[in-house]
Amino acid sequence: MGSLHGLSVLDIFAGSGILGFEAASRGAAKLTFVDNNRKVIELIKANCYKLGNEVQSNVFCSKWDMFLKQKYQYDIIFADPPYGKIDIAQLTEKCFSSLLNNGRFILESSKRDDIPTGGIIKHYGDTIVTIWTKSV
Repeated sequence: MGSLHGLSVLDIFAGSGILGFEAASRGAAKLTFVDNNRKVIELIKANCYKLGNEVQSNVFCSKWDMFLKQKYQYDIIFADPPYGKIDIAQLTEKCFSSLLNNGRFILESSKRDDIPTGGIIKHYGDTIVTIWTKSV
């Protein structure tokens, strides 16, 4: 992933928040976490508190599609949705509209999911990681 110095990062379907926290360790300036599980959100908030003021962080308990209706934009969006339960094409479209120019959308999915074309694909067993870059 390399340096993310100064970038804004959205970790949607955040779960433990590990993708966002990894981005912080690589220099991200602003983190946004979204998940619809209140217990998970409380854990992420506690971990953000431990980071202190090093990184600006926002944590939202929301469904992904409702959150993405807002007009926030990010340099990087990570999405790790539950396999087989999300319309991947719809998720990709909505995440892409929330990217800044030259931003990257990174999706972890099942190899059984129908993945939109145009991204760089990496296979890890039953898991696929796809990376798209929003061109200017």
